Amino acid sequence: MGRWCCILLLCLQLTACISADDREVLKKRANAHFDIGVDALRSGNLPKAFDELMLADKILPHQPHILDTLGNAWRMRGDLNKAEQYFKKALRYGDQPSIHTNYASLLLQMGRFSDARAEIAKTLKDPRYAKQDIAYIILGDSLIGEGKLDEGIQAYRRAGRINPRQLLSRLREARVYANSGRYSFAIALYETLLREHPDNREAVMGLIPLLKQQGDMQHIHHYLVNLRNYTRNKADRAWAEEQLTKLNGGAGTRLSD
Repeated sequence: MGRWCCILLLCLQLTACISADDREVLKKRANAHFDIGVDALRSGNLPKAFDELMLADKILPHQPHILDTLGNAWRMRGDLNKAEQYFKKALRYGDQPSIHTNYASLLLQMGRFSDARAEIAKTLKDPRYAKQDIAYIILGDSLIGEGKLDEGIQAYRRAGRINPRQLLSRLREARVYANSGRYSFAIALYETLLREHPDNREAVMGLIPLLKQQGDMQHIHHYLVNLRNYTRNKADRAWAEEQLTKLNGGAGTRLSD
């Protein structure tokens, strides 16, 4: 009896070794297809992305990074419910801050602001997460969606302190001021940002309606000329030219400020 137990134990050990080797082969195959799928997703080739990501998931199921990326793919395709299913499944197999962040961003898009706030709070519990600034911006968006404007602004400012180089939190804060009728605060923030970054089209687009309310066409012209002259983006330059033409009544743009 003892002999048979030893033989059985040896067989089980050999099987475990083979299974580990096989799993490593499967992991390499799955990751190869995953990498191709990610590249296709980044280039906007959704059919190719789905083909490769679904194959990776079939080869090695229950991998959080594959499921998370499939969630992003379904979101890009416009099926938000399907995206939510994949994010939830990814979190069942890997409780990772990046997945909570992606899921919270989806919930924002779906207009489920309190759910988004609860989800991003799970990200913020982990101080090791590298994109804390993005998490605080999502928190701010969630709070603004719930009508908690001052709390949302504080979250945006926290994001700015964590990463002063990003401009998104300042743009969000200025938009809150504009939408809530605090026009002087919005104008001041947009103008401060444009002194530092005259090529920021979003700031110019946010500022123009506020200056129009004041009848300040001279400064509108100033910021459009700066955008046209400083930007390296052809689309932004063309937009600035178009706005200058409209501002001048279709007579073309003035080269001087």
